[in-house]
Amino acid sequence: MEIEMVFNELSALPQPITNNIHTARQWMSTFIQTTVSATAKFKVKRVLRFEPEFFNMLLAPDYSLSIWLNDKQVDREEKRRWTSLQTKYPILVGFEETKTENQYLLSNFSYQGNPVYGLGIAYLLDALALSINSDQQWDTCQLAIQTPQTVIVHHASQPNHLQENSNWIEEHLRQSVCDGTDLWNRRQELLPNLIFCESVEKQLRVLQSGNPLLHPVVKQLFEFERYCQDWTDNKFDKTKILGHCSGESESTLNKYGETRTFLCPDGQWRLFELHAKLGLNAWRIHFLPQPESHTIIIGYIGSHLLTATG
Repeated sequence: MEIEMVFNELSALPQPITNNIHTARQWMSTFIQTTVSATAKFKVKRVLRFEPEFFNMLLAPDYSLSIWLNDKQVDREEKRRWTSLQTKYPILVGFEETKTENQYLLSNFSYQGNPVYGLGIAYLLDALALSINSDQQWDTCQLAIQTPQTVIVHHASQPNHLQENSNWIEEHLRQSVCDGTDLWNRRQELLPNLIFCESVEKQLRVLQSGNPLLHPVVKQLFEFERYCQDWTDNKFDKTKILGHCSGESESTLNKYGETRTFLCPDGQWRLFELHAKLGLNAWRIHFLPQPESHTIIIGYIGSHLLTATG
């Protein structure tokens, strides 16, 4: 299931949340940076849910969100990034007459004794709650709410909170992949730093829903993507990739090097000696790091290729 974002209205209370317009602009700048990082780097869906009065929220005296959107002193790019979001209100639009709406109506969500709406919806939708960083209590990657039992909501009020929630986000994205065809069709969205050889398409499409190999393949590809996102130098270090990654022996390359040479999207044939062992049915992913661009080419996904030792 894809992850949406839900606004925590408590972070905009009391009204106004500051007496300083400059501070209000800074808080909104951080808020926008958080949504950009969530959608661009962590692939959270570009959907922000909130209550209709959101646009009338007072950031400072006589300075509402609507006024902020028309403030000439606000960076134009920040406004553009805001308008690029798909906003949804009322908060449960699209869930009318569903089990989720019924749960919302029957639940009494609260945070530190105060009734909450956004945080409750974030919990029901397993979404990412977003706050304006207007108070120290919102400087956290998780919030505990009561319903009446205590439950945890994943949360962010600044970009570093997204990194702290990265495992949860990544697991959601992996679970959203229904089969190998879906992964191939969404590869640029989910795995933008991986380059796939054309032959890999057929290899992925055989992984239908329920195939026990689907999960380990998806997990390893997401691990490659994570490495690329964190890659800053011009050296490749396979020890920093989770999973069992190794190269081929010289004897195997001398005897079977051609079986590990694949046609890349740029029309060049390249040797893929590095591979990740998936452990299930002896499957392998052969890959080729590109240090200059901090990308990885995926050349082969399939059963164990012949080696010099059998």
